[in-house]
Amino acid sequence: MSAQELRTVGKMSRKLVRARLWMIAIVALVLAGSNCTILVGQFEGPGGTGGGTTGGGGGTGGGTTVGGTTAGITSSTGGGNGGSGGSPCVPVDDSNPCTDDTCDNGVPVHPNKASGSACDDGDACTKIDTCQAGACVGGDSVVCNGGAKCVAGVCVAPVCTGTLGLPGPPSSSVGSQPNSVAAADLNGDGKTDLAVANTTNVSVLLNQGNGTFAAINYAAGSNPTSVVAADLNGDGKADLAIANKGSGNVSVLLNLGNGTFAAAVNYAAGSNAASVAAVDLNGDGKPDLAVTNSGSGNVSVLLNLGNGTFAAAV
Repeated sequence: MSAQELRTVGKMSRKLVRARLWMIAIVALVLAGSNCTILVGQFEGPGGTGGGTTGGGGGTGGGTTVGGTTAGITSSTGGGNGGSGGSPCVPVDDSNPCTDDTCDNGVPVHPNKASGSACDDGDACTKIDTCQAGACVGGDSVVCNGGAKCVAGVCVAPVCTGTLGLPGPPSSSVGSQPNSVAAADLNGDGKTDLAVANTTNVSVLLNQGNGTFAAINYAAGSNPTSVVAADLNGDGKADLAIANKGSGNVSVLLNLGNGTFAAAVNYAAGSNAASVAAVDLNGDGKPDLAVTNSGSGNVSVLLNLGNGTFAAAV
């Protein structure tokens, strides 16, 4: 073998040794779990061309070309640009004050809070709220008297389910020393109601339909002694006229159409007006008023003007 051939064989042997050493180093790094990125492939360079295959993340390093094939080791700095992990768990609010909103193994969970833990059930009419088996339970309710109910933490009177516009809450009794009574449908419900003249006022008792009545009191003159119910203004509803013995006059209360009455309008009569009657005295189809006066010993006549008002007594 010539000297030239020996030199050529020597060069090839050295290259082969270096290539094997690189391969051994690569295998050793992989087995050792080194935090390095390995680049093995072919690329265009002195002596050859080819495409490369990348396995792993960043960093740059050197390589050695053997017969156009490059084996290189790329070391990473600070871990390189590795792949991202899974998305973190975000707790979800279940709007339950008696559960904790947390994560377990990457999944949102809602374990119950300990029984007896304080909570808010959203009801201001309960003063002590605690968690029981994952539910907020209200306790120590606000106590209201007189039929009132707790609303938003405050005791309020019950909602009116009857006639609105009454001058006060209905009562089960009339005024003091009732003297006279008249019967008529005063609220247009087809049931007979009552009007009572008391010593201090006039009571209107609306029929509840079961033999019971709800009483509302209205002011009149002094010492009412007699009451009559009649349509005094031609609207088809029964109005009231009351003779007042103490003030010597007649009070007229016009029906507002639902069993409530306007404030009394007083007309002068004689002394100690004791009794009143409503009847058409002049043939015009409108009820007039006649009042007996025990003090002056006469009768006062008040002619209806057609709209619920009356002329002066004669």
